[in-house]
Amino acid sequence: MNPDQMTLQRLASWPAVNDLVGKRPDRRWGRASLTTRRSDGDSIASWFEHYTAEGRVRQVREAILDRKPWSQLMRVYIPKKPGSSDLRAIDMPTVLDQAVLYLLHDWSHATHVLTRIAVGFRRGVQMHHTVLNAYAAMRKRPFVAVIDIAGFFDSIDWHLVDRIIRRLPADQDVQDLLGRLVRVEVVERLSGARMERRQGIPQGLSVSPVLANLVLDEFDRGAGHALSRLGVGLRRYCDDIIVISPSMAAGAKAVVIVRDRLERLGLTVKQGTGNLVDTREQAAVWLGVSFGPDGLAVPEAAIEAKAARLQAKLDQGVLDAKGVEDSLMSLDQHYRRIIGPERSQAVVLSIKGDLALPVVPHVRKEGAERLRQLAGERHHRGHMYPRALPYGKPDDVDANSAQGPQEDLGIERSEQCQHA
Repeated sequence: MNPDQMTLQRLASWPAVNDLVGKRPDRRWGRASLTTRRSDGDSIASWFEHYTAEGRVRQVREAILDRKPWSQLMRVYIPKKPGSSDLRAIDMPTVLDQAVLYLLHDWSHATHVLTRIAVGFRRGVQMHHTVLNAYAAMRKRPFVAVIDIAGFFDSIDWHLVDRIIRRLPADQDVQDLLGRLVRVEVVERLSGARMERRQGIPQGLSVSPVLANLVLDEFDRGAGHALSRLGVGLRRYCDDIIVISPSMAAGAKAVVIVRDRLERLGLTVKQGTGNLVDTREQAAVWLGVSFGPDGLAVPEAAIEAKAARLQAKLDQGVLDAKGVEDSLMSLDQHYRRIIGPERSQAVVLSIKGDLALPVVPHVRKEGAERLRQLAGERHHRGHMYPRALPYGKPDDVDANSAQGPQEDLGIERSEQCQHA
C-alpha cells in the first residue's frame, strides 16, 4: 500500500474524528445556523446535544467505514444581486454527512499542487492579499478584463470530475465516496421537490471549492502558460477570473485564449463579462472590490449585493443572527486591510443597515449555546491561517508560475463558493 494514499481507515482515524466532533468540537461547527434542520430532521445543535462525544465519534467513523450512502442535500437559493432573478444555490448536508465532508476537505485540500493562478481557497493565501497583489500588478499592467464562468458549478461534466477523482492519491473506496457525492440526490427545501441532475457538482459544500480548483487546474496551467508568453497576468478565484495586461492588444488576445481554454472543458464565459478596461481611466470590479483611477474601493452595488446575500442566508436558515454578526466582523477585518479601518467601518455599517436582523433572545437554546461555547474554546490545528499582512503592503505577483502559493499568500472563505 502506498503510504501517502488515503484510505477509509485513515479518513476515519480516531484522533481526526475526535478533534472534529468530540468533547471539544471543531470551531467550524459554529459558522452555520445551529438550529436549521437538515433533510434527516436534525440540526447541528440537536445532533450535538442528543449524542455523547463518544457516540458522535462512533457515528462518524461507522458512516465512513461502513460506506454509508450520502443523505439528500437540502437546497436553498439566495439572490446574487438585490431583486435579481439570478440565484445562487446552497446545498446543505445532514450533520453526519457534514462531518465526513470536513474530513474529506482536510485531506483533499492538500492533495494537489495547484498553480499560483488559483488564489481561492488555498491554505496560506488570504483574500485581501489577492486583492492587494492584483492592484500592485495593475500599476505596470493597467488593462484589465474580469471574466465570470456561466453557471460554473451546474455545468461541470461528471465524466471530467470522475477522471480528476481517479488521479487523486486515494484508494478505490475513497474515490468512490467522492464520486457518489458528485451524484448525490438534491431536494429543494421549500417544495421538497427532487432535482433532476445529469451534470454539475453540489454547491456550498466544504469540498466544493476544492473540486472546483481541481477541475480548473488544467485551464490554469494551459491558459497561464499561453498568457505569460504575452506578458499578461492571470488569476482565478473559484470561477471569477481576472486578466491583467500591459496593453489593450495583448489583453484582447488573452481574453480569446481564456474563452477557448474554458470551452475545451465544456464551459462558457458569462454574457457581459470579459470586456477590457484601462483602470487608469475606468474602474474594474473583481471580488467585490473596485480597481480604478482613484484606487481601491467597495462599490455601492457590492455593498447592496452582500447585504442581500446575508439577508437571504438569514431568511433561509443558512446563517442565524450570530452567524451574520460573525460574517460582518470577518468583512470588516477583510476590508480594513484593503481600504483602511475608517472606510471599512462605513462599508460594514452600511451593509448592516440594510439588514432586517431579528432580536436575539437573551437566553439562547441550550444546545446551540453550549456548542458555540465549546467550539469557541479551541482552534483546529489544521485551520490556523497566518497573520495577515499590514494594510497597504501588497506583494507583487507578476508571474503565472506553476508553483504553489508563497507562504505569505492565502485565502479565507469567500461568498462565491462559501459552504453552508
